[in-house]
Amino acid sequence: MWQHTQRLPGGLPVVAGPAGVEQARAALTQITSAGAAVLRRAADRPGAVVVADCGQVGPGAATLGILHAADVVLLLARSRDDDLSHVVANLDAAARWSRHATFVLVGGGYPTGEVASTLGVEVIGRLPEDRHGAAVLGGRPGRRSAPAQSPLGRALARIAALAASRAATTHRWKEGVADHSGADPSTPSAGRNSSLHKSWEGVSR
Repeated sequence: MWQHTQRLPGGLPVVAGPAGVEQARAALTQITSAGAAVLRRAADRPGAVVVADCGQVGPGAATLGILHAADVVLLLARSRDDDLSHVVANLDAAARWSRHATFVLVGGGYPTGEVASTLGVEVIGRLPEDRHGAAVLGGRPGRRSAPAQSPLGRALARIAALAASRAATTHRWKEGVADHSGADPSTPSAGRNSSLHKSWEGVSR
């Protein structure tokens, strides 16, 4: 996979998906046919973190295999009434997609802490409305600013660091369970979840 990357402004290596729906579905089917093993191998490279943009997810989506294989899943949502109603309606489904899911809020709306406590979900961070920063990250012509200098770029860097830290913790825990206890690593441990929750308290204030 690393042989097929291109560099975005700022140096981030990406593998761009096909623009057409059918072509994208075919590419995802190839990636997930072996349980997303190609992404797992890329992510297991020392010092590497692989982020897969799975778009909108629903029943039968080709990206479900990627979600099942991920060490952490970030679900994006706007913190307004209509969007949060959609989140509530799909919480059970999200729990089936991954036991390591957490939320990222986008733009204004209800405060982060209020959303987390009211819905009983974990929120890792919040992305600002930043059209200029999005244009820079997307490589739009004429945008000379460094991606990391925009509000969006700085927020993404914080969330990426936190997600990478959690992914490493989850991966080490899975390996420890497989090596020492023979237990199912997909089964959550109450003590472990509690300690992770405490370590993430206040991150998004």
